[in-house]
Amino acid sequence: MSADTERIAGAERIKVCLITSGSPFRSLIEALPDVDFTVLAIGGHVIQHGTGRSGLLSAPLPANVVAADTVALPSASAELLRSSLWWRLPRNVERAWQDATDGYEALLHGDWEPFPRLYRALRLLEAQDIFASQRYRASLKRYHRMMAREEPFEVFASAWRAWHLRLYAVLQSEPPKADVYHALDSGLAGLLGVCGKEEHGGALVVTEDGSAVLDADRSFAQAVFHRLQGLAYGYADRVVFAGAQERQQQILSGLPPDRASVIPIGIETDKFAHLAPRIYDGMIRVGLIGPVTTTRDVTAFIASAKIVAETLPNTEFEIIGSLQEDPAYVASCRALVRELRLESCLAFVGAKDPADYLSRLDIAASTSWEEAHPSAILEAMAAGVPVVATRTDGLPEIVEGCGELVWPRDVQGIADAIIRLARDERLRRETGERAKQRIREHYDQKQCAEKVRHLYGFLSRKQPEQVLS
Repeated sequence: MSADTERIAGAERIKVCLITSGSPFRSLIEALPDVDFTVLAIGGHVIQHGTGRSGLLSAPLPANVVAADTVALPSASAELLRSSLWWRLPRNVERAWQDATDGYEALLHGDWEPFPRLYRALRLLEAQDIFASQRYRASLKRYHRMMAREEPFEVFASAWRAWHLRLYAVLQSEPPKADVYHALDSGLAGLLGVCGKEEHGGALVVTEDGSAVLDADRSFAQAVFHRLQGLAYGYADRVVFAGAQERQQQILSGLPPDRASVIPIGIETDKFAHLAPRIYDGMIRVGLIGPVTTTRDVTAFIASAKIVAETLPNTEFEIIGSLQEDPAYVASCRALVRELRLESCLAFVGAKDPADYLSRLDIAASTSWEEAHPSAILEAMAAGVPVVATRTDGLPEIVEGCGELVWPRDVQGIADAIIRLARDERLRRETGERAKQRIREHYDQKQCAEKVRHLYGFLSRKQPEQVLS
């Protein structure tokens, strides 16, 4: 037990409502056994840390999870039952409609001040009250002209309805009372955290990892997402970033510095401390780590593998990560491997436990053009495996000085970095050792969780604040 834990052992336990729409959370809960957590999983799924695999919330949870629930998201084809409110509370409904319309218009224009009226209005309205009205259709035509004029109206209307069914499901949910609401992204999770603060008071922490915007695959959805982000930032008592670069960018965009903190994503460094560098046996094995999705830019890795293989025939390549998230993209990647005739030296091995595959690698690579969760790179570095990573999001801050950094989509640059490390065993060992030391000193899970503990304690007024950058 740490000194800080001993100091507050007799204090009232902090009650935290942890809200996730897919971000890892189990390791944080396990690292803070003296905090009581209620977990709300939007959509009912969570990501098991470090594996890229999805798991249901019903999986066994740590003992300090006092409650867990899901916020169901309706499908695009969800049936809507007609509400009885039209004839039961007509005046209330009419007033709620006006408040909802005004509040949503303000939100789309970046003004979150009327949000309380919008939130309370949607406690009265049903989805059918909104989607079946003539007023909604008139508003939708205006949104179509503003956001997607080039798209057929009915196509836009169907996509808008599907996306907003999810939005309204979150707004109409009932978050429990808590000392602190901790949203693990600034999209739907951030919105639910805002609802909790609006309904019950308490403090709001938003961890910004960039993953929420990846789900907004249409231009209007991205526009709405950025408004939700502004809403979450406006309500948040503290916004937490994984690195200083992301924090500085948001400060320049208007986030007050005293509400912006840096707490890196931590990993269990002890889990990888025993792994020794692979003994060179005449072959070099390079692994791309992470699920096979477009944001990982696996095709860039495959194309660079072709260049490396032509220069260094004694190189093998493994793509280590889930093959289930985007089957169409996986199929296109396999087709590219066949086209480049790399079947003999490049394999898709699927998701594996990090401790198993890292001991097999000489070099770990990440070719992403967006990187929400760099846990795979952190784990590789913790194991002393030299990495080649792209200059995206917070990766430069992690890798600079103890790994190779390249620009996203720079196939030749990726290949050159791999070749540089592959040709020099001493460079690989020295780079891996520097990486291991950096992760141990700055990204250890226990250290990072301790910073979160202090933040919870301060915001709940149950502990003094520790100074956070």
